[in-house]
Amino acid sequence: MIIFIYLIALCPLLYGQTPQNLAGFYNKPYYFGMSLGGNTASFSLKHNNLNSRDTLLTLNPKSSAGFNIHIVSELRLSDFVSLRFTPGLTFTDRELIYRFNYHKNNQTLTRFVESNYIDAPLLLKFRSQRAGNFAMNANIGPKYSYNLISPADNTGSNLKSIEINTLRHQFLGNIGVGMDFFLQYFKFGFEMNYSFGLHNILIQDHTLLSEPIDFIRPKIFLLCLTVEG
Repeated sequence: MIIFIYLIALCPLLYGQTPQNLAGFYNKPYYFGMSLGGNTASFSLKHNNLNSRDTLLTLNPKSSAGFNIHIVSELRLSDFVSLRFTPGLTFTDRELIYRFNYHKNNQTLTRFVESNYIDAPLLLKFRSQRAGNFAMNANIGPKYSYNLISPADNTGSNLKSIEINTLRHQFLGNIGVGMDFFLQYFKFGFEMNYSFGLHNILIQDHTLLSEPIDFIRPKIFLLCLTVEG
C-alpha cells in the first residue's frame, strides 16, 4: 500500500518531464468514451433471527465477482469540475448463506441472488491540476439502477425453489477516485468506484428465506478501465 501511494506521488514528477499529449483536452466542452471493468458485489443486511419455526441459526452475505461495461459522456462545467454520465450494464451475483437447525442437525443453504442492472450514474467529477500527462480525479453523485431479473414466483413449498426477490428500481450513492493518463491519441484512465444502496430493496414475500430479513441494501465495488477522446 505504501509503495502504491509512493508511485502515485511520483507519477506527476515523471510525467512532468515528458512532452504534453492532448494539450487542449480539458478545454473541450464535452467528450465521450468507453469503460470496461470488473466488480465485487454484496449486501448490507439486518436480520431478526426469527422465522415461523425458529430454526435459523445464522444468515450471512457473501460477495461474488461480476463485470460491467459503460458508455462515458462528460460535460465540462469549469476548469476542474465536470458532469459525468456513464450509462451501461452491470452483471453481479450475490450469495446469502443460511444455517438452519433441524432436529439438532445443522444444515447450510446457499441462495444466489443474480442481478443484471441497467445503470444510470450522474456524477460530479473533480480533477487535479494536470502534471505532464497525468492527473488525479474524484467523483460523487447518485446512481439509478434497473434490475433486468424478474422477481421469482415463490408460491411453491419446496425450500430449494424459493428465491430472494429484490426491487427492480434501485437508488444508490456513488463515490470514486481515479487516475488519467494522456496518450498521443486518447486519454486512458483507471477508476475505483463504490456504490451503496440508499433504501431497502427486499421484496418481503414472507417465505422461510425472506421472513428473517429486516432489510437488504446493495453494495458494489467497481474497478474500471476507461478510454476517452
